[in-house]
Amino acid sequence: MLELVFNSNSIKELEKDNLVAIQNISGVTNSKIGITGCLFYYKNEFVGILEGKVENVEQLFVKIESDNRHRDISILAKGPIGERQFEDWGMISVTDPVGSVIKTDHDLLVENILALARLAAKGTYGSKVFWHTVEKILRED
Repeated sequence: MLELVFNSNSIKELEKDNLVAIQNISGVTNSKIGITGCLFYYKNEFVGILEGKVENVEQLFVKIESDNRHRDISILAKGPIGERQFEDWGMISVTDPVGSVIKTDHDLLVENILALARLAAKGTYGSKVFWHTVEKILRED
């Protein structure tokens, strides 16, 4: 099994409907090919982690690279894993309260995500890179 962590910028700020569509489509598509992971979006920046069979992860990443909603795509970590770290995860989105995908206090949501990042300290190298990048993006605000 392979995990791949990537980072990219969106070409424009995505609205709630766009984020929900990404979440729904990727959830169905990824489950069909045995891909698990997590996609984080905040202020036009994506961080994603994909887990699954090597060929499936690599094929999906090729599709992500060709998606015109992304620019400046880079691989942050890539390597074999023994078990999945994000089997039951989906998409995390932190947006301004007006367009919030998750209806909650913005600062509380950020603190909860940072707490998850600290809990992940015992994960795989890729999951550590994922959470470190998420934390870095949130702290830049």
